Amino acid sequence: MENQEDIVKTEQTQTSFACDGEKLEATGAELYEMRSELSALRDLFSRRLMNDKQKNELIHTLTAGANFACIEPFLYDLIMLLDRIDGAEDELVQSVRDELMEILERRGVEEIHVTDEFDPRLHKAVRVTESGEVASLRVAGVVRRGYTFAGRVVRPAEVIVSK
Repeated sequence: MENQEDIVKTEQTQTSFACDGEKLEATGAELYEMRSELSALRDLFSRRLMNDKQKNELIHTLTAGANFACIEPFLYDLIMLLDRIDGAEDELVQSVRDELMEILERRGVEEIHVTDEFDPRLHKAVRVTESGEVASLRVAGVVRRGYTFAGRVVRPAEVIVSK
């Protein structure tokens, strides 16, 4: 009888291993499916983050452009006013000019500092003089000052160039 009991125990053990093997195989398949799904979700999340970043950059660019378009005419008018009172001998007028320029600078308007080298992004040549000494375009003088706002040119500096 012991033989028969051993046989029954062996059969039960084999059945138990078969069930465990099937469970293990099913668990492995589920794990593989979950890994695939997680990988797909990770890729989707990364793409969405990139899209959001690109959209935010576009929104920032468009907003900055719209803000500049709204304020540029006003700044240009103030700059024209500065031109009218620039160089006035009256002390009060000069004080008003300095104060107006200080207000503009606090708001981000900067005067373009003209160097000897001509830069077409910042300068507008209004007159050209001939010079035998100069090999490239050089700024010989400033006719009207130029200004920038938030890194954009409101009005280029009008200059005399030598070539």
